[in-house]
Amino acid sequence: SLFDYTDDEGNFNNIVDLVESHLKSNPDDSLKLELTKIKIDFYLRNFDYSKAEKLIPSLLESPSNYFKNVGYVRKAIFLLNTGNTKFSFEYFLRAYNYSKVKNDKKEMAIILNGLGNLYSMDSNIDKAISYYLNAYNHLPDKNYIHEKNIILNNLTSAYNSIGKIEVSKYYLDLHRKLMNTIPKNEIIK
Repeated sequence: SLFDYTDDEGNFNNIVDLVESHLKSNPDDSLKLELTKIKIDFYLRNFDYSKAEKLIPSLLESPSNYFKNVGYVRKAIFLLNTGNTKFSFEYFLRAYNYSKVKNDKKEMAIILNGLGNLYSMDSNIDKAISYYLNAYNHLPDKNYIHEKNIILNNLTSAYNSIGKIEVSKYYLDLHRKLMNTIPKNEIIK
């Protein structure tokens, strides 16, 4: 997606403008919702929560169950990142139930990682680790480098925080090996 290829807001806005220009002459609700999802992901990743918050309702109100579920996940991540863990948990559970029925491995991994973050914030590191491991195991062996890196970083930090340094180093090494598989000309954060 566009989200994986730029961290620069100027470049991102130029790409978004091109897609929006295309949408004016070729209306496509699915493409419009996909662009909204990409914009939300970009803003969440860059800590611009006010812009993300304004876009999330368009996904939650979508007639498409897929995009509605993506909206649940993004709302949960937004709430988690802004400190509202109680409601974040509720949105993660809504999203997880849908993703499980649809067997959407990527979304399930994102949700499980988010639940791990919730438990980590509550200092329940053992439960957080369980969710992180489950999230990592939901992803196929190939692809999903961005998601895997996030989960591996969380595992590294979690094990380090409870003094399991060797296990922490193991996950750090996995992260480094994964980073070495990325071609030099790709920008993936």
